[in-house]
Amino acid sequence: MNQIFTFQRWLLLWLLAGATPALAQTGTLKGNITDQSGAGLPGATVLLKGTTNGVSTDANGSFTLTNVPNGAHTLVISSVGLLTQTLSVSVPQARPLSVKLRDDLKQLDDVIVTGVADARTKLESSVAISTISAKQVEMQAPVSAADVLKNVPGVFVNSALGEIRNVVYSRGVSANSTDADKGYYYVSLQEDGLPVTNITFSNFGPDYFYRTDATMKRLEAVRGGTASIFGANAPGGIFNYVSKTGQDKFGGELRLKYGREGNGNYYRSDLNFGGALSPDGKWTYNLGGFYRYSEGARNPGYPLNVGGQVKGNLTRNFDKGFVRFYGKYLNDRNGWFEFIPVKDFERPTPAPGVSNTTSYLPPPSTFDVPFGSATNLQSFDPSRLARSRDYAAGLEFQYDLSHDFSIRNNFKYSNKDINWNSSAQVYPLGLDNANLHNLFGTRGIYGTYSLTRHGSNEPLAVLDYQPTGTSAAGLPTGDKFAVTQNNLPGQGVLQNGVVTQLGLIQLFKTQEVMDQLLVSKKLNAMTFTAGGYYGRTHLDYESGRAGVGLTTIENQPTMIDVTLRDLNGNTRQVTNGAGWGNLGGQGAHQEHHMTQDQKAFFLGYDWAITDKLNVDAGARYEHIRVFGTASAGGLNAAATADNQNRPTYGGVDGNPLTLYDNKFYSYGPVFSFDKVLNTLSYSGGLNFKLTPQTAIYGRYSVGKKAPDLSFYIGTYQASQYNADNIAPQAQTVQQAEIGFKTQRRNLNLFITPFYSQLSNIYTFTSLVDENLKPYVSDPVYNRITTYGVEVEGDYNILATLNLRAVATVQSSKATNWGIIRSTVNGRADDYVDYSYSGNKADNTPNLMLNVTGTYTRDKYYTYLGWKFMGARPANVANAFTLPSFSQFDLGLGYNVSSKFSLSGNINNLLQSLGIMSWAAPGGFPLAGDRQGFVRVADPNATYFAILVQPRSYYLTGVYRF
Repeated sequence: MNQIFTFQRWLLLWLLAGATPALAQTGTLKGNITDQSGAGLPGATVLLKGTTNGVSTDANGSFTLTNVPNGAHTLVISSVGLLTQTLSVSVPQARPLSVKLRDDLKQLDDVIVTGVADARTKLESSVAISTISAKQVEMQAPVSAADVLKNVPGVFVNSALGEIRNVVYSRGVSANSTDADKGYYYVSLQEDGLPVTNITFSNFGPDYFYRTDATMKRLEAVRGGTASIFGANAPGGIFNYVSKTGQDKFGGELRLKYGREGNGNYYRSDLNFGGALSPDGKWTYNLGGFYRYSEGARNPGYPLNVGGQVKGNLTRNFDKGFVRFYGKYLNDRNGWFEFIPVKDFERPTPAPGVSNTTSYLPPPSTFDVPFGSATNLQSFDPSRLARSRDYAAGLEFQYDLSHDFSIRNNFKYSNKDINWNSSAQVYPLGLDNANLHNLFGTRGIYGTYSLTRHGSNEPLAVLDYQPTGTSAAGLPTGDKFAVTQNNLPGQGVLQNGVVTQLGLIQLFKTQEVMDQLLVSKKLNAMTFTAGGYYGRTHLDYESGRAGVGLTTIENQPTMIDVTLRDLNGNTRQVTNGAGWGNLGGQGAHQEHHMTQDQKAFFLGYDWAITDKLNVDAGARYEHIRVFGTASAGGLNAAATADNQNRPTYGGVDGNPLTLYDNKFYSYGPVFSFDKVLNTLSYSGGLNFKLTPQTAIYGRYSVGKKAPDLSFYIGTYQASQYNADNIAPQAQTVQQAEIGFKTQRRNLNLFITPFYSQLSNIYTFTSLVDENLKPYVSDPVYNRITTYGVEVEGDYNILATLNLRAVATVQSSKATNWGIIRSTVNGRADDYVDYSYSGNKADNTPNLMLNVTGTYTRDKYYTYLGWKFMGARPANVANAFTLPSFSQFDLGLGYNVSSKFSLSGNINNLLQSLGIMSWAAPGGFPLAGDRQGFVRVADPNATYFAILVQPRSYYLTGVYRF
């Protein structure tokens, strides 16, 4: 680390010392850039061709380009999503320039920096890359950063849960990322060229710490290919969100947004501004952020998303490069939607009494939980949700040491934490189901259970729980349930049903350092690039159950208080004063402390054999070391030994009649590990220009994916034997692609047939042993193969009418797939079942479409978007098929003046009920085992789904200054 800082310090001093003004006579170029409607275009790039001398336009579209030698020049003016213009100019300048850029939502002349060794246009690159401008994002009103990626072909996006816990993968490379707890497993979500976070594992990922706002300039999205070389452990793709930087003139924008998402209100404000700090424009800055308050599209009765961020950068520009300091502070609290009951596997619809705006999230309640011990108490309130904080600061520099030798470096340090209070396993379950008593810790505690509505004592139900026999020791055994009174709501969903709420506390803290260095040297027609990446993350993670609650089956439910009259006539409190029971129980108490140390060295080579043909190749060697401790505790010893029908143990409060605090889980044994994994990835491609506007390319890549921290936690917390003897293994992603790119006056088209194979996929199965205790199986390694075609195109039908389409057609199979099966003896006789080999891969749609028609005239625009999600198998067993569905979005906008504009959006215009995630019938624990659901035994069974978010309305006002 000291070496990195020393190197940067000396280099910065050298750059500053060499930054002397040119002696030749120079002048200035000034002008204004507007879009097709005549509105000032902020952030457009104005570049003196053949040099690195360039600026960006301010908030009003104005620019001033200094240090331009007297004489004739060519000026290149570009903006993401608009046609690039090339102009002949001369200095001294007769009058300021006035330039209008036409819309072109897919421009092959866009210069890209993500996934390539050196900046180049998309037409010249052998990479499948898409660029999305801030203007496109502003028009579409996406809910999350992942929503922006729906504009990229080949990318599957599931953002139905809300702003966080999204699922993103490309080209069928999906096996470990189909669940929301690790939805960015194979891809890298980057912010300004570096990963948002260097690690992922269960319920910890990059979308907790990144939000799109007014500071975003564009998105560059690379699918597969060179992501294996230029991405850190991310063979599936790189999605780089690039921020705005300072301009030579002061300017900015203020956005105010109000919405109605489903049945919840939405309020948001964004601010971004920047300018020069010195008269010569050498020092510039940009500062912005947002604040948002949202009740959510399925309003739980408290805000589902509240918080914001501030981020900024300070840049020192040189004639041949720049040095940039940047920072960010994010403090955001977010929730997510839980599954709702649905009927009909062919045409899913919400169960009776349920709608797409129904929320089963528990109400607010605050109480203390024994967290690992009787004396370590942790406060819990499910309405706190997940609070994410990120403190990040970095230094980036780029300098052309000569016309053919350049160096780039990007360094970032961050502190991140998540304080997670939430519910899980939110499913209806019958009072007469033994699994409900397993959750509550009341299995085998006999008597009469009375259920009342929390806060009003309204009688809801009475359950008589009696034994069926007597053991040899004279103790009652067996289960006999009878619901003798039932006034519970929602019985059309499940007779005798309530909703289970498993409270969950997770505490995450990380300290991260990452640095990437690239050095490029050009020799005639060849360019050589060498680079290094270093990332080090220390993680402290503790997790445990807060408790178990029951709520009513209704929108915005209430807690249910439970009391017991046992066989000895004692009245015992099953739930505490907040309506929760089994505090700190039902699930291992986990504590993990580990460090991931990642070093990579990569090489890139590009040879322009002719002005039409160039080839490139690259390789990446990665060294990943993960070391630390893992621990998972069990039920505290006193509760284990206690006979619950003759209680003597009083738990945390010492009172045997308060059952709710007796069965907490305690800290477990600590197992240490130190593992190293080395991987080698490589990629090669060629690009051939058929004409100045048309090119073809081909690429073959082999990328390695090292396991994320979920592997180390899940495997090594079980025993020291596992920690000593089970080594991590990398997955292999093989990809081949052929691309056709063409650019005409009114048409831009990008067609990419692709092949991908993901092998050595490790999968775990959640099971229950012979004592009904949950456990996780040993890993099984599998393989998936996908063939497909990606299409991205824009067609300007008229000067005022544009059609943009993104399509993916694919076929994905589990070519080799095993799953752990368990019998009555539990873990002792687990076996691997390979009967699913050859089935269609789960959750991979055969067709994805995103088509948008945009009409623009003068100061007005309107668009209609159509998204289509094709049918996809529900699981590897192909038990049933999640049906295809469409979603329509509508937007319109009006530029009142060059400074003020209004826009409106309606997402999910026709109230589509498409399924994005599902859970099996049966409630806990069956609902959580999707892969174990093998066939639809009862076509009328109630199962559970996350549907696309309901219709939402937004009105936005933007003031530019």
